[in-house]
Amino acid sequence: MKQLSLVACYGAKSVAYAALLSRCLESIRKSPLQPFFRPYALEQIHATVVGLEYLDDDGALINANLLARTGERTVMRFDRLLPTLERHLPLSIRFGGFARGAAPFLSSGRTPYERSFQLQWSNRRATLIGWPHCGGDFVGYGALRALRDELEEVCGMAHKYREDNDFFMVLGVLERPETPTRAASAELEQVDALLGAQLRDMLSAEPFELVIGLSDVRIVAYEDVALCPDSTTVFELDSADVTAEWADRIRR
Repeated sequence: MKQLSLVACYGAKSVAYAALLSRCLESIRKSPLQPFFRPYALEQIHATVVGLEYLDDDGALINANLLARTGERTVMRFDRLLPTLERHLPLSIRFGGFARGAAPFLSSGRTPYERSFQLQWSNRRATLIGWPHCGGDFVGYGALRALRDELEEVCGMAHKYREDNDFFMVLGVLERPETPTRAASAELEQVDALLGAQLRDMLSAEPFELVIGLSDVRIVAYEDVALCPDSTTVFELDSADVTAEWADRIRR
């Protein structure tokens, strides 16, 4: 049984957006981390808008995130999805442009410079994060968080993380050596720090703007959380008649 998710930017990318992602991936490939990095294909890199993972309750789709958080069995309302998205989209997302040490806002307790690119060994992920803004206002413009809050309130579709305004993308998977020596571990940490700083400095100096419209948002039915193209089915929403019955059909 496939699971569902509401994602942005899965599939083909614009030339400029693909160039940004490729530059990040190439920097990792050319570094000593290359043997420990398994990059995603460009088409499978995406941001999760909200998780639609579910439990099937006699045909009713119960949102798994809400069930885990509250214990309540909330049926997802797919018939309310498109009107909710239309109230919040488009969104302007900026990657980079944040000076080292600047803290106009925090993301998971860290500055946007620190969070813009990370090698997360604990989660085995290389990540790129952008944030919504309006004319450069990030502090008073939690637009992605507001969209996620309304999707939960109106549609019963809960994001895994509360009060989350991050446009979060995984670039690939990290694998540590199975039995590293102390010297090898120290060298790996040094490479990690240098590469992370290099890419964060690049993003700081060369910010990238991405506009997310309704046509960029899709429902995917997946077997692998990495959304491998050969096992993921994509459903565009810009012209779809999204109803509860439609949702029941696409998950099969």
